Amino acid sequence: MPYGVRKIGGVGPAVAAKLAKAGIRTTDGLLAACRDRRERRLLSERTGLPERQIQRLVNRADLMRIRGVGGDFAELLVASGVRTVRDLSRRRPLNLALRMSAVKAEKKLSRRAPSAPMVNSWIAQARKLKDE
Repeated sequence: MPYGVRKIGGVGPAVAAKLAKAGIRTTDGLLAACRDRRERRLLSERTGLPERQIQRLVNRADLMRIRGVGGDFAELLVASGVRTVRDLSRRRPLNLALRMSAVKAEKKLSRRAPSAPMVNSWIAQARKLKDE
């Protein structure tokens, strides 16, 4: 499900405006515009955003392709050490759920921590996505 780019952590009004000027308004639009390093460089030139920042936004947008992972949970995943769908696919559900719960309590990044079955579902989806 595509989200508006403002749902991605780190995207405030100024960044959203720069992305919109480049024709990017959704997470799917960002992913489509940044399929490889060359495209990310071109977007960086068009928006004035650093390539590293664009890569971070793309990674979060990619995580948000997982059903049940919105902006808050994407931020919590990243804070818990999960940067990409590939990273997520390699995790153990219980370990990740416990880590996310600890990070949530420490950093107050989300209203709630995901349950182990929820994380298990995300990991199963990530394994399917990374093979596509």
